[in-house]
Amino acid sequence: MLDTSTIGRIRRLARVAAVVALAWAALATGGPLAERLGARWVSAGPEAAGGPLPASGRWMTYANGDRIQRIVRVGESAWVATDGGGVVRWDLRSGGFRQYLAPQDGLRSNRVNDIEVAADGTVWAATSLGLSRLVPGEDAWHTISPEVSPGMPARVVTAVEPSADGYLWVGFAQEWDPNLYNAKARTNGAFKGGGIARFRPADGTWDKAFRPVFERTADGEKFTHIPSENVTELELSSAGVLYVGTRPYFVWDLNACGDSECISAPGYWVWTGGGLAGFNPADSKWISWLPTGGGACFSDHITDLEPDVDGRMWVGTAGRGVLLILKFQKSSCNSGTPYYVRGRKIGDQIKGLRGNWIGSIAVDTAGRVWIGHGNGYDTGQGIAVLTHNNTFGDSSAAGDNGFASDDIWDYVDFDGISGDSDAMVTALVVNDELKLIGTRDHRHGGGFGMRGYREDEAAWIPMRTGDTGLPSNQIAGIAHDPTKGETWVSFRDRGVARFDGTRWQSWRMFGEGAKVATVTLDTRDGFDRLKVNVPDRAAFDRLFPVLPAFIRIENDPTYYRVTGYTAERAGIGPFLNISPKLVRSVTKGTSVHQIYRGPASDASTQIAVGADGRVWVGGRETVWSYDTCTTKKRQLAQCYLDGGLGQWTGSDWEVFDLDNSQLPDQTVPAVAIDLQGRIWAGTGDGRSSGYGIAVYDAAAKTWVRYDYSAMPTGQKLGSNGISDFGVDPQTGHVWASHHPVVVWKENLNGTFTRLYTGGGVSRFDGTAWKAWSKKTGATFKAFGEEGETTSVAVDRARDRVWVGAWDGDPNFHWLDGYGVHAVVNWCALSDCAPGAWESKVFSEDGLVSDLALDHAGRLWAGTHRNGAGKVPPVGGIKIFDGADWFAYTPDNAPLPSNQITVLTPRDTAMWVGTLTDGIAVYDAVPPMTSTPEPTALPSFTPTPEGAETATPTPTDSDATPTTTTGTAVATSATPGATTAAPPSPSASPTPTATRSPAPAEACGLGTARVCRAFVPWARQTCAR
Repeated sequence: MLDTSTIGRIRRLARVAAVVALAWAALATGGPLAERLGARWVSAGPEAAGGPLPASGRWMTYANGDRIQRIVRVGESAWVATDGGGVVRWDLRSGGFRQYLAPQDGLRSNRVNDIEVAADGTVWAATSLGLSRLVPGEDAWHTISPEVSPGMPARVVTAVEPSADGYLWVGFAQEWDPNLYNAKARTNGAFKGGGIARFRPADGTWDKAFRPVFERTADGEKFTHIPSENVTELELSSAGVLYVGTRPYFVWDLNACGDSECISAPGYWVWTGGGLAGFNPADSKWISWLPTGGGACFSDHITDLEPDVDGRMWVGTAGRGVLLILKFQKSSCNSGTPYYVRGRKIGDQIKGLRGNWIGSIAVDTAGRVWIGHGNGYDTGQGIAVLTHNNTFGDSSAAGDNGFASDDIWDYVDFDGISGDSDAMVTALVVNDELKLIGTRDHRHGGGFGMRGYREDEAAWIPMRTGDTGLPSNQIAGIAHDPTKGETWVSFRDRGVARFDGTRWQSWRMFGEGAKVATVTLDTRDGFDRLKVNVPDRAAFDRLFPVLPAFIRIENDPTYYRVTGYTAERAGIGPFLNISPKLVRSVTKGTSVHQIYRGPASDASTQIAVGADGRVWVGGRETVWSYDTCTTKKRQLAQCYLDGGLGQWTGSDWEVFDLDNSQLPDQTVPAVAIDLQGRIWAGTGDGRSSGYGIAVYDAAAKTWVRYDYSAMPTGQKLGSNGISDFGVDPQTGHVWASHHPVVVWKENLNGTFTRLYTGGGVSRFDGTAWKAWSKKTGATFKAFGEEGETTSVAVDRARDRVWVGAWDGDPNFHWLDGYGVHAVVNWCALSDCAPGAWESKVFSEDGLVSDLALDHAGRLWAGTHRNGAGKVPPVGGIKIFDGADWFAYTPDNAPLPSNQITVLTPRDTAMWVGTLTDGIAVYDAVPPMTSTPEPTALPSFTPTPEGAETATPTPTDSDATPTTTTGTAVATSATPGATTAAPPSPSASPTPTATRSPAPAEACGLGTARVCRAFVPWARQTCAR
């Protein structure tokens, strides 16, 4: 544990008092703060500040707002704070919404942790990069941070709570500062503090700041104020007591290691503290309820707080159920403090919570307590509703004391579907007839949006931005169709979407189609036949012209494969024959819906658009189903329902897999189209497996395979693990980056040794393959014996091939996020000798996820670390302008994240996909607008209206592609290309140390230039 002096070493940032005073004068009088200071957040990073992107360029973002943090209802509007989707205001009468995003709407970040509406109508949003407010009557937010607000403890704002006296209590969290001195480690790099403070909006001043102070007293060790730097929730009770929920925070422990091997500096960052504290402003008294010394009912991680009218505070925890604070006094779990945990199962009934992870709590006008909860962090159990009848001695704290309990427990299953769910209920508003329920998907990283729930009707009303907007913030691929002006986007868990500049349309791998039958007999689970109202074989054939087909049975989420039809015989039947056997019992009258095939997988990968407008998307294997497996897939032990290569024909989806093509595997991360229109599909899981390359000639409907172990003499493919392709726009040569794959070598004694084989980069020149690897003398930097590479791009203007990779220190650790470095390698296209490779290393930034050239020839390199690590990377985008490298991150550019997955140029713009924060677009030459003084802000918020999720039609059996059989490399169909003489080689780049454009010099602080706020003139409301 830290003592007071240790914690006190973390200092607050220096303030720029003169500038701030001017800013707050504007704020206090309702003036446009963004006109003076806000515009610098959306500048492009002008050349004058050291960045290569033009100052006249503009940034904007597209984001999904279905990962809900908090909901506040005001009349017929609902204000929603989202994780990665900004702020969404829903009109509960029309079902339309207005989404506010960074930077175009004044928010600094799209990660909004909390939202509140003050008595004067001002909306306050706690974001990860500042405190934002929306004044009534305005349509643009103003954001403040410590740089412009003296006394503000931190810029990571996690909670807001208005008080009756006009003040605002604000909670904060730690943030990594690479320049903050760590005295114990004697090096730069430490976490800045958080805590809480009180803010007075009238004059922009801060007071009553509290941070954790740990003391050793005669009564033992204790926190004197709040128990953590990381605040999760703030609530004022009806008695005026401020309750502060926290989670553990980082401290430096000299005796800790991040792994079995210590990193270079002694010690490491470890978690400590966390829990619940209360503050009575009347007498400045603090009380804390902590697991250390308090008992098992107290938690170090508070997830939600909810007051009731009787001065009580209901406390949600991460793993220890619900705690109830009856009075503002110190107590322990053994002294009668009520708490509620997972109940005992008696028969088929559970009396109590169905899980101990609490996502949200709300108290309705009748005093019932609604509890969104789960069995663990990622397994939702819907909502438990407690009627406590104002008695609390019968809580879980009472145990089996022999007394009967008058508690009544009711349960609301999310969307009416019982059982384990990916939907965790994380926000609740229950004071009106229409209950508002917000969700997050902790398992996959997305969300299911908000629901309106009418209890008396058990009716659910979906409210999702993803129905008409971006379906997910986890971007896997982006491609543009220049002939139609459309942009296609693939997602890590939400399939594929298309954007026409106004509307988004999306597809999942299986889309529910029309109702095709009704169940006519109650059927127990475990049966493989379903009695339905399909009268005869002819009707069955019309419904299912191609077998196997898939169906869904009303609320059962299982995909059932229809294997045949059994006609009525002797009054028994007719039946649909299905596989697997029924997972849930089905009642008479239940609807049966056909399932149409969408793209290859919800876990989509790269996208490529052909000159004919056809779109090709790779997919990963995620849904295992042995019972529905075909004979061929069983023989290959590849019983996945999804994965492969999907084709959008312009009207429907066609999927190529192991059954109908020469694909060697159904995990296809890399897709490209060569100059002759052939589709290249690379297989590999990015870690240890891969089965080479398949090339499809759509015109001839033939396939060619390239396998590492079956190459002709004199040719070499780097590995069967493929991570990316790059096509030379002049010669048509195809480059591939590789990761190693596992092979098993049999030893003389009959045992087997596991080996990693392959890596590096390969080139196909239309006739033969050539490979470069560290093992054969290539001097590039990449992890492993041969070099694990992640991306490739061909740069004709510089006569260069660029290859992204990652490299690691001897004691690197991906999960802890240290010792893992992003690398860009390059070599001459015309004559790349093994020893001619050069490299640029970006320390601790993970891997280079993508490489792209913009319209001006600048190289963009995206980096990320898969979100791993206690200490975050600098990450972001690295740009090479021909002389120097520059880093663009959320600290100096309006990027929503420093975790970049995709870079795709379109005309003068670059589309930037992120790991969990949607899409950013930078346009160096933005469209002309009617704005008198154009600024760096985009012209409008991308919230299209009216588009519906498309349901693809079934694939016609006549469209099934034919395949060629024969050797592993079918030379008769080898892709060829006309070879043109390359231009003379340019000078090898010699980049200097990476420089970051200085944000303060862009506009605002440090300049005499007046920054003007951009006021959007065109807004759209999205109707469902």
